[in-house]
Amino acid sequence: FFQAEDGIRDYKVTGVQTCALPILTIAFAIVFLSIAGLAISLDVLSNADKAAQAGGVLTYVSARLPIISMKLAPMAGLLAALVALLGLSKSGELAAAAALGASQLRTIRALAPAAFALAGLIFFIGEFAIPPAAKTLRAMGLEPFAKVAQPTKAVWLRDGKDVIRINKISDDEREIENITIFKRSIDGLLAFEIHAQSANRTKDGWRLKNAEILDLRDQSRKSEDFINWPSALIPGSFRSLVAHPSELTLFELRAIANSPSVSPKPDYYYKHWIQLRYSAPISSAIMLLLAIPFAGLMMRGRNVAPPLAFGMLSGFAFFVVENFSTVAAESGAIGPYAGAWGPPVLLLLILLSMASFQERPG
Repeated sequence: FFQAEDGIRDYKVTGVQTCALPILTIAFAIVFLSIAGLAISLDVLSNADKAAQAGGVLTYVSARLPIISMKLAPMAGLLAALVALLGLSKSGELAAAAALGASQLRTIRALAPAAFALAGLIFFIGEFAIPPAAKTLRAMGLEPFAKVAQPTKAVWLRDGKDVIRINKISDDEREIENITIFKRSIDGLLAFEIHAQSANRTKDGWRLKNAEILDLRDQSRKSEDFINWPSALIPGSFRSLVAHPSELTLFELRAIANSPSVSPKPDYYYKHWIQLRYSAPISSAIMLLLAIPFAGLMMRGRNVAPPLAFGMLSGFAFFVVENFSTVAAESGAIGPYAGAWGPPVLLLLILLSMASFQERPG
């Protein structure tokens, strides 16, 4: 397994890579294709009627597959690593490596290329595959993710101190219908409500048509045929503003985060998702390496079931912590960097602790 040199003290990690990486790759392919195939089959069965009416089942499957793969790849990587390494433990390969003095930290180093490959795959899916897939689903009239900016059918946005409600947006985004603008005073109190039947984009902003202005300070009303509305909203920005952050590229997320005056959410919300785009692949890589200390628990003839079960439970527990951290960061309870990088750092510390303090045979 390891190539020994000068007795049992010196060794290379090329043996681990030569033996374990192909097995791990094959195991990941089998596990991932099996889980993803089952998930997409169940998804199609539950949405086949909508998919057939919207544009075809094959189009729906091709658009849903990247989204499903993004969710399943981390757990598939962990399960594949557990299966591959526990198989090597059962055959005595890891015990032989340990007898030569191989530590688990050296094994982690040997399998790092597989972990980085998984991280690169997940980043590629999130950055280059999901945005066009989500666009395809929206064109079919389907929601790829849970709604964020629109709790109802209307679109809610924030423009400086103003809160805006829009019922309908044209395809070219140069005309909007049924607009309500809630204007707040300097101290944050609601001062005016402006209702307009429609609005068209102009050189300096938007032109409201058939508008009614309600002054909440004295409850007076007045009507205007046209009102000029100077707003930072521009055609082409509505799709990004109402989309779930997972549907956006890093460039689009940074554009919204750097322009907090017009957005459905505070700037820290989008800053968290920017960091999450980087931290999620790192978390998946660490999860794959987490299988190494769990495989070490099977040394000396132990049963396969306990380390396999504990390894998968650890993966699910990490997802729970990650989701809680995301919710806390989105609400502003913790910072965007802590919300995105806290869980993977915690997982890395657990991995290093288990690998460092686990008993080393020989």
